[in-house]
Amino acid sequence: MVLVVLALFLYLFFMSRSLDEWDSYNFALALIDYDVAGHRPHPPGYPLYVFLGRLAFCLIGDPLASLTTVSALSGALAVAPIYLLTRRMYDRRTAVLASLTMMFTPALWLTSECALTDSLFTFLLVTSVFLLYHGTKGSKSMLQLSWFVYGLTVGARPTPAALTFLFLWIPFTIYVSRRMGGSTFVVKAAFLFLLSISIWFLPMVSLVGWDVYWHAAKRQLIESVAAESVWARTLGLDPVGRLGHVVMQTLAFSLGGAFVGADPLFASTNPSVFLHGAFLMLAILACFVNLKRITGRLFLLLWAAPYFLFTYTFGTLNYPRYYLPVIPPIVIPMVASLYAVSARIFTCQIAGSVGRLREALKFSLPVVFVASFFINTLPLAVLIHNQPAPTKQLLDYVTVNYSPGTTIIEFHEHRVFQFYQSEMRYLHVLYDHDKVMRELSNFSPDKAPLITMSAYLYLSSHPAVSDLRVHLVTEFFRDPHVTVEDHRVRLYRVVSVSLR
Repeated sequence: MVLVVLALFLYLFFMSRSLDEWDSYNFALALIDYDVAGHRPHPPGYPLYVFLGRLAFCLIGDPLASLTTVSALSGALAVAPIYLLTRRMYDRRTAVLASLTMMFTPALWLTSECALTDSLFTFLLVTSVFLLYHGTKGSKSMLQLSWFVYGLTVGARPTPAALTFLFLWIPFTIYVSRRMGGSTFVVKAAFLFLLSISIWFLPMVSLVGWDVYWHAAKRQLIESVAAESVWARTLGLDPVGRLGHVVMQTLAFSLGGAFVGADPLFASTNPSVFLHGAFLMLAILACFVNLKRITGRLFLLLWAAPYFLFTYTFGTLNYPRYYLPVIPPIVIPMVASLYAVSARIFTCQIAGSVGRLREALKFSLPVVFVASFFINTLPLAVLIHNQPAPTKQLLDYVTVNYSPGTTIIEFHEHRVFQFYQSEMRYLHVLYDHDKVMRELSNFSPDKAPLITMSAYLYLSSHPAVSDLRVHLVTEFFRDPHVTVEDHRVRLYRVVSVSLR
């Protein structure tokens, strides 16, 4: 309980002061008008998060505060099942250390500050995983309950990736049913799973309409696979390069480390972040040394591996929050192994010394590990609390410095102009393609339009544009360790344009 209160205090105190990503704006718009086809929110709908957000919105009245409150509460509550699971696997001290470590990871702390569904999904997932693990130790009721909670978990993020955890649930359910007997046990578990899914799925589909929902979800899935899967070679990466990129973004963004010689995107100007990276390597090494003593190795592997492989294959790059659900099965053995290795080292070196000192030194490595997470994540939490997202900074800048009706050609920044009902004439390069082409064909230096960096990059390679020259007006930047998407936004003024 104390750990949950501590996490809730931290997450509420440092909540984001702006909507951070395109998805955040989708969720905020969905609080007023739920329309999956109109990407309010985007497919597949995220009904549980929007429903809880609407409840908070009725009390708070502000979309940003409502959604971030749900995220902060979910992130804080996620600490409880992590503690219970680790205590069931090891002991109370290891559980406290693992819970604190998870609480301070950038993966959980920063996503719990934002208007995103990841912390709610992780809270429900870890809760259902704890119930499943408890059930494998002889409690049929707990295992059946885990299926029900898992069904609700899918409602927080109803993506194909959420179903990869069936690779964990199915074999352990079969194992328990064979060990304890009773065919009705499996049938009841399946019924509870389908019942919990129907609780959120049927209202969502009845509200949106099956044909509309199916078309929107299918289109989103096809476009995502075509553009973001391993076969699309996103960012020019082959499968091996993509794997290296995903591993590095997990170590750098989800776990907060920095490493010499890594891609500049993962770099940091803070020396302590490199020291934290060294601690991460030490923890990984400790896992290998302590491999045979890690409790529930197969359980943790089936928790993490299928989801990681699916997200690696089909997920969008530079979205480290997508890997949050598998950070707990990484953190728990890390902390347990550090404690085990530390206990062996200091027991051997000071055998026969004062017992209390020896006992305290056993915790030296895991305690330093926890402290390192806190020291390096705190500045990022302060940043996300004090500094608006670059897209919001852009909106504020043009609102102050340009008159209403000024033309701005934009791309990734579209939702921020739409959400705040900007008086600028904002044109999306895809949604307003014909208007954008007409604006460029009628270009006049006296009425030169503004253009954002994302729109410029798109149009500069457009087959209808032979030459597009711009002048930098200003730039907005926020540390990518906070949020990678659109962490740098530039505003240009069009100088000249030639169309084919």
